[in-house]
Amino acid sequence: EKHVEILLPNYAEGILTSLVLDEGSYIRPYTYSRKFLFLGDSITQGSLSTRDSFCYVNRVTHYFDAQCMNLGIGASTMTPDTLEDVGYDPDAVFIAYGTNDFNIRPSIEELEAQCKEYFDRVQKMYPNKKIFYISPLWRAEKDLLRPTGTLDQCRERMIAQSNAHGFIH
Repeated sequence: EKHVEILLPNYAEGILTSLVLDEGSYIRPYTYSRKFLFLGDSITQGSLSTRDSFCYVNRVTHYFDAQCMNLGIGASTMTPDTLEDVGYDPDAVFIAYGTNDFNIRPSIEELEAQCKEYFDRVQKMYPNKKIFYISPLWRAEKDLLRPTGTLDQCRERMIAQSNAHGFIH
């Protein structure tokens, strides 16, 4: 018996429409133990990973034996009106935003308000689900002073909002 795993891109639902097997072969569909949804920017999307399968989303889902939908979009920010129901019912939601917000928001107050509104909407869309927030870990210009402050100051505000919503950080 051989085990073959086919990793399809996880940016949308993948469907195989045809498969030819040798005589005596069979397919046993795999059932994952969990379902994860990832929301985030280019890092979540898999930017700069040498292969899709090496991005942190795939590594996390593989480790936890989870099916996933990756809705990471390069250059995106915590913008509540971009959230929409995609018909996916996850066991857990992972939010990984902040580095682009730090870079473009006109003030720390606006960043915090956007973060709160975004978290409110995620919480409303996925009630009774485990929600994790992954704050920005690093950015090359992290020590530069932006209108939002430093990256560390922004991170503190975003983590405070995450905690206020009862998210796991």
